Amino acid sequence: MRNLLNSLVIGLVVGSLITAPLAAAPAAPVASPIGIILQAEKAQLSSGSAVDGASIYDGDRLSTSALGSLRASLGSSQAFLPAESSADFHQSARGFDANLNGGTIVLSTTSGQPFLLHANGASIRPGTAQMTIAQVTRVNANELLLSSRKGTLEVSAEGEVRSIPEGSSYRMIIEPADPASPQVAAGRNKIIWVLILLGGIGAGVGIWRAVISPDKP
Repeated sequence: MRNLLNSLVIGLVVGSLITAPLAAAPAAPVASPIGIILQAEKAQLSSGSAVDGASIYDGDRLSTSALGSLRASLGSSQAFLPAESSADFHQSARGFDANLNGGTIVLSTTSGQPFLLHANGASIRPGTAQMTIAQVTRVNANELLLSSRKGTLEVSAEGEVRSIPEGSSYRMIIEPADPASPQVAAGRNKIIWVLILLGGIGAGVGIWRAVISPDKP
């Protein structure tokens, strides 16, 4: 009888040791969305269709088809993608990061919430804590069109930092450095900056700016 009781006690102890770690293990944290889709037409959210009200999570890709468009809210900032554009979004301590894969993105941020946009190896962010509206187009792997519609932009690329003042637009061309240039030894390509007229990349931006205004819901 005593042996039977001992066996039962041992069985209960072993069972508790097996189940205790399972009971003590915390539940996996539920990921919080970093944004929400406000308007979508002929657009995609990662591998599915984008619909109004859908949540955006860290690592999601937003893209638009021909004649499509998408507007998203990310905290107190907004992003707009016109037709045939694509960008990946990530959460960060600064607010959010985005990687422009192709096409155009317009980012609008209120005072105090920064963003960081990556495109062709360049990093684009607000130059001040003031309200900023930036428009960036990826022409190809070596060329960007950058425009500041509101506020100042700070662009970092190949060890250079350049400010784009409000109302200015630049064509940024990444050109392989001459083999004899000291830049090659430093591992940097040559950056060519060309000031362009706002109209050069501004067709329809007046509408886009109104659409993504932080004052709008």
